[in-house]
Amino acid sequence: MFLLFSVLTEPPTIELDFRDKIIIRVGESCLLQGRYTGKPAPSITWYRDDEELKADKHIMFKNTPITMSLGLMKSKREHSGRYVVVVENSTGSRKGVSNIIVVELLLDANMARDHLAMLGTDITLSATIKGIPTPTVSWKKNDGDVPSHITVAVTATGSKMFIPKCVRVDSGNYTITAENAAGKKSATCHVKLENLTTLLVFCFLSVPPTIEVDVKLIEGVVVKAGSAIALPAKMAGIPLPTARWMSDGKEILSEGRYCIDTAGSSTILSIPECQRGDTGEYILTVSNPVGSKTVALHVTVLDLPGPPIGPVNILEVTPDHMMIQWRAPKDDGGTPITNYVVEKKDVKKPWEPWSVVSSSFPECSDITENAVTVEWALPEYDGGSPISGYVVERREMTGKWIRVNKTPVLDLRYRVSGLFEGNSYEFRVFAENIAGISEPSLTSDPIKATRAMTKPGPPSNLKLKDWSKSYADICWTKPTRDGGSPVLGYVVEAQKSGTAQWDRINKDLIKICAYRVPGLIEGMEYRIRIRATNRVGDSEPRELPETILAKDILVTVLWLAG
Repeated sequence: MFLLFSVLTEPPTIELDFRDKIIIRVGESCLLQGRYTGKPAPSITWYRDDEELKADKHIMFKNTPITMSLGLMKSKREHSGRYVVVVENSTGSRKGVSNIIVVELLLDANMARDHLAMLGTDITLSATIKGIPTPTVSWKKNDGDVPSHITVAVTATGSKMFIPKCVRVDSGNYTITAENAAGKKSATCHVKLENLTTLLVFCFLSVPPTIEVDVKLIEGVVVKAGSAIALPAKMAGIPLPTARWMSDGKEILSEGRYCIDTAGSSTILSIPECQRGDTGEYILTVSNPVGSKTVALHVTVLDLPGPPIGPVNILEVTPDHMMIQWRAPKDDGGTPITNYVVEKKDVKKPWEPWSVVSSSFPECSDITENAVTVEWALPEYDGGSPISGYVVERREMTGKWIRVNKTPVLDLRYRVSGLFEGNSYEFRVFAENIAGISEPSLTSDPIKATRAMTKPGPPSNLKLKDWSKSYADICWTKPTRDGGSPVLGYVVEAQKSGTAQWDRINKDLIKICAYRVPGLIEGMEYRIRIRATNRVGDSEPRELPETILAKDILVTVLWLAG
């Protein structure tokens, strides 16, 4: 009789929930997510411009047995690129691609809000412009076209407008506008022309404006929604400047929810009951005929986050659980989302209230080649009877669930043994009381049973073989413990007599168990020590038993007469 065995394999499939091209502004976030299948379980790898991505404060990964996602948080210009996800197992691979373009627009007008000049002189107005993609630039005079005798030049870094030998009709408002995919920004300068006599009198009697603002306001204001915002400032100048408040390129008027109180040398912008939408930059410009001064005050209003973006997708349904998916809310309320609360309701019992589904999942630690510690939190509800214990189950990836503890666990952790090295496992926990056993918790993140890696032990048998006034030859033997990871090399450190500082001598790791210590100073006494290094880090040091005095060895030759 023959028994035929077959191993079920499936090439990977991939279904993407993101577009081929995504455009976001600097500081914004985006999410690339999708679903996949395949047997054996595929590996998930993300690349940007053919370079593998690693998790950091801007890049976050989240994978489950059937879903994958990459979160790009608070993007920068350098995050633009071609993003590729590769889903691969032993039967093949599939990939998804999206081109993310992080756009930016900066307009720094190097010109005063008001420009007073003498008739017959030349005037140059300029602005520095940066943007990705390259913005288009335009100039307007009094909302119309710029006269033909005025020259406008646009370069890769900005723009200039030149008015030669200005005449009275050149007075007016000149506005520069830069626009690209990140938006549109404008700046306006009022040009006023006077004859020499008027200008001299004006300059003699006038003082450019200044602004005084509390330093705490400059650092930024953070308030909760519903509270009051007050942005006070003091101004000075001769003649007394006028104040103008703006936000998002629009002037703020004292109406509706905004109150502007300007009296004498002070001005204050108030919002009695602020809203989340009041978050932003508030720009105060004070000006008089001889100049202007601007200050920007940033306000952040914290509020509850917006609702998650639907619809809720049902990805998997089994007799004991289901997998659902949603998208993050458009507005995080001013601070990062920390967690979600999922509620469920039996459609056959519409009179019952919504109940909270457990939002916690077991966490794994202290992983070795045959065991792992599983920890969990107390249930949010005990069902009206004290919890008498917990049941822990494990399964190999896509396998069947197996109970691992014979008697209920009384603690909130359990050491699961009997794992097979190299296999991947998931865990879930049930709570038990007098009424029975609960529904299972969420499934833990998968772990792989591997030898725990630590730093290696120190080198041994450190010996001094030879020395001179400028070097020392030392040797040693490898550590008795490699920490579960091969020793990559060694680090030599030296300490001069009279100091407490140890200096690393070798730039690159030493691959063999011998080294010539260079650069000794004649007459100086040294202590030498060595560390072994593996993937985890450096070992504790092993020090040479004797000190080294940097000097040449004197050899006495004795001649014997025959």
